[in-house]
Amino acid sequence: MTQSHSPAGSVPGINSLEIRGSLTMRLSHDLTNQLAVLAGHLLLLELTGDDADSRRNSILKMREASEAAGGLIAQLNQFQSRNVASPTQQSSEGLVSLFRESPLAASWKLRNDWVSPAPLAICGRWVVGAIEYLSCQLKPACGSVVLTNNRSNAAGGWSMEVQWASARPWLDADETRKPKEFAKAVVFELLQAAGCAVEYASSAPDLNTLGVHLPPI
Repeated sequence: MTQSHSPAGSVPGINSLEIRGSLTMRLSHDLTNQLAVLAGHLLLLELTGDDADSRRNSILKMREASEAAGGLIAQLNQFQSRNVASPTQQSSEGLVSLFRESPLAASWKLRNDWVSPAPLAICGRWVVGAIEYLSCQLKPACGSVVLTNNRSNAAGGWSMEVQWASARPWLDADETRKPKEFAKAVVFELLQAAGCAVEYASSAPDLNTLGVHLPPI
């Protein structure tokens, strides 16, 4: 996979990530404007004292702004509910097949230690899309993905270990569960939206490991 590859471009439902971000920013901007109206008229109420007409006008403007802001939030919630992935039945064998069909197969090592048709409670295409998105951040864009059965783990299910080398840790020590940088946070968000639990670790001298828990249905 080259750096010019569009993040998760081959995964339906994720390739419009930048468009979604732009739309969300626009709604956020409009909502901020409505909140500014509320704040401004609250200030006027403080300054006008007992002027009944001014108070009545400010209250009307605040009510209109709050209704408009509520409408924007409803739009945002509706938009998110249409686009966020929902976990579905996906076998570990099917997940491996998705990885092998992905651009990752060209430069990443893929291995499954235990494959079963037993269903996982994940959205498989989003899992693969998240790792594709991660790979676009790396130079060179190569690493390994290993799928392992958690037979000795009380949580059960499967684990996916994503490993790659870099000159320094991908995340700082205080970011292993919640990255601060947006592009890195997106990887975590996509995996969590797909139904997975995520944790990052680094080890000397240059190995990065993203541990992903794939829960069973």
